[in-house]
Amino acid sequence: MHTPTCRALPTLVWALALTLQALLCQVVRAHDSPLPSATLVQRDGGHFTLSLRWDAARALQLTLLPDTAPTEALALLSAMEPERFAKHWEQATRRWADHCALLIQGRSHTAARWSWPTASDAQAWLQRQLMPQLTGAHADHEWLAAQAEFRIGGDAVTQAQLKLPAALRPLSLTSLRPRQQWAREGDRPLDLRF
Repeated sequence: MHTPTCRALPTLVWALALTLQALLCQVVRAHDSPLPSATLVQRDGGHFTLSLRWDAARALQLTLLPDTAPTEALALLSAMEPERFAKHWEQATRRWADHCALLIQGRSHTAARWSWPTASDAQAWLQRQLMPQLTGAHADHEWLAAQAEFRIGGDAVTQAQLKLPAALRPLSLTSLRPRQQWAREGDRPLDLRF
């Protein structure tokens, strides 16, 4: 009775090792994938730049097709005629931009100079997201990117609040004020402080 158990042990250990390897690959893959994010950088003279990386499929589903399941919404948007999709894309990006603001000392400042992906780029991105779901294949997740500016004017800001539409969340938020200096001619090393 003891002998069959000993013979089965290598097979059990091998199966356990394969299971642990598969789990480790999933953890590493999840760790390597970037998060959706917003980065707000304060420049000189009350000038801010905002960079977004977000899940457009989820955002479009929440904005345009809230009563539709996420996978179904992704399929509908991916298969939509390009002209029709472009109208929906413009409507969604306008709505997101209208609900984005920088709040400083109780005053709301809207973003300007939005730079969204084109409708054709966004629809191609959706199609790339849909294909692995239909085939069951693994695909690295990618995010769409957009930029905007806030021009507040005046002195440097020490406290602010960023208002973003719920459709663009959840995301990782980074805010910073980089140090800038003039790099004069020559080959002398530049001093840096962090």
